[in-house]
Amino acid sequence: MDGDGPDPHGSAAISRAARVLQLLHDHPQGLSQTEIGERLELARSTIGRTIAALRDEGFIAPMAARGPYRLGPAITAMAHSIRRSAAIELHAALEQLARAAGETVQLFASEPGGVTLLDQVVAPRRLRVVGQVGESAALHCTAPGKVVLAAATPAQRARLLPRTLPARTASTITDRNALFAQLATVRGSGVAFDHQEDCDDVCAAAVAAGPPGAGQLVVAVAAPASRFAGREDEFGTLLCGWAAAVRDDGRPQRAATPPTWSTWSAGTTAE
Repeated sequence: MDGDGPDPHGSAAISRAARVLQLLHDHPQGLSQTEIGERLELARSTIGRTIAALRDEGFIAPMAARGPYRLGPAITAMAHSIRRSAAIELHAALEQLARAAGETVQLFASEPGGVTLLDQVVAPRRLRVVGQVGESAALHCTAPGKVVLAAATPAQRARLLPRTLPARTASTITDRNALFAQLATVRGSGVAFDHQEDCDDVCAAAVAAGPPGAGQLVVAVAAPASRFAGREDEFGTLLCGWAAAVRDDGRPQRAATPPTWSTWSAGTTAE
């Protein structure tokens, strides 16, 4: 991918490389060179050159001697850098949200198969929720994960979710239809909830803090179950207003009105 001279086909090569990277992001289990070529409908020689160039630059890497291929260390390094920058830029806004909520506020980024905690502002209370920065959490049983799933297409959800939804607690939703019903509500309101589904005695509400896609940012208010009950509407409204202000570069604007808790708990029909 070197060379400083004019390249009339350069834009096409960049486009092919981007399509390969997006395809591998959507298939974290990896794909062979043949599978990549077939899915992108590219000639064997063309996909061979593209894969070789991406491999040489560290953007993709073989999982074995002859593949399959997955995203490489250069992409991982870039993602970490982007996430660090996002966490730094949003930290002051997270502090404001934490003061308004009176509870712990956490910033997550989506990744294939989960969400990773990037930053948090811990509530100054004796009983509080504290996460481990850098730790990953499942999608189906966390409020941030549900935000990510709700923004995904049905095909993307099929790849992101395991075949069987594991139970983390007695409250974890393990029925796909029940989960999809909640995701339909999230798409309508923008707010997702976790009622002791990932960890006993811990609840959370979450909204998107950035556009959907790779590395999507999600912000959550997390609290002990004893203080969360009955405050769902309050936290949902607070989060929607905060996210609207962040999207508007710090200038508050009218936020979408989240559903009442009774509407959320009733659910909707499955997809």
